[in-house]
Amino acid sequence: MAAPGRHGSLSTFISGVLFLAIWLHMARGVQSQNCSAKLTSLTTCASYVVPGANEGRPSTQCCSALSDMDTDCLCSTLRIVAQLPNQCGLSAISCP
Repeated sequence: MAAPGRHGSLSTFISGVLFLAIWLHMARGVQSQNCSAKLTSLTTCASYVVPGANEGRPSTQCCSALSDMDTDCLCSTLRIVAQLPNQCGLSAISCP
């Protein structure tokens, strides 16, 4: 399990990425307010997606938020997040 300070920082980072994605959607007009609200509800899942976190099974709140997600909203958000490095002039991220 990661050290508490680092785990907290990574959770904060993940939450920040989610909020940034919401802002990008709103700024671009890509998603409705409903999509933004649903994305915000996914912050309950932040501690389960931090690398090295050993949180066990996701909470009921996380699973509920995920089950309420619209596939188009979630996929569009992931595409936008994947484009962030390029938009910031950074190298593309390649995950194994």
